[in-house]
Amino acid sequence: LDVAESGRFLDSLLRAHGLRVGSALDAGAGVGRVTKHVLLKRCAQVHLVESCAAWSKQSKRYLGKKRALSCAFTNVRLEEFHPSPNSYDLIWVQWTLQYLIDEDVINTLKALKLSLRNKGLIVLKENRPYLPDTDLEQFQMDTPGGEHGRFDITRPDVHHRHLFEAAGLTEIQCDCGVETNTWVLT
Repeated sequence: LDVAESGRFLDSLLRAHGLRVGSALDAGAGVGRVTKHVLLKRCAQVHLVESCAAWSKQSKRYLGKKRALSCAFTNVRLEEFHPSPNSYDLIWVQWTLQYLIDEDVINTLKALKLSLRNKGLIVLKENRPYLPDTDLEQFQMDTPGGEHGRFDITRPDVHHRHLFEAAGLTEIQCDCGVETNTWVLT
């Protein structure tokens, strides 16, 4: 369901902005689900950046040999990734910034902005506070148990917008879902 919604969202966005996507970045790509089902159907080349070596390796298998030929793979933490300027028409960031502290979010977004080509767009999808009896202006913290549990923070919309502004980005669209928001930034 998520990839179908993301595909419809991206198709609408590309039509509205008359954008043809030659090169895209999947920032925090995981096993390549968004690349396989959304980006490669609309982009000639996709660069997958993923911090987990096992997921990065799995993404090559998940995409298959033919699709992987249209991809570049980088195994690095997103906050340590320094893309070349003017590299991408589209940058897709999904469920990734919630694992970064604010300073790293701002620096990462600044670096990503510099890597956009003329008329390029950043699509950013993150969780939003949504649980019953939740104040939508408050942060939510997930503290999973176990040795491999990853702590993450769900930021309120107003705080995301503060981070975007601090990174020098302009919000041109926001789609509010039940559990997530999808922003389009330049």
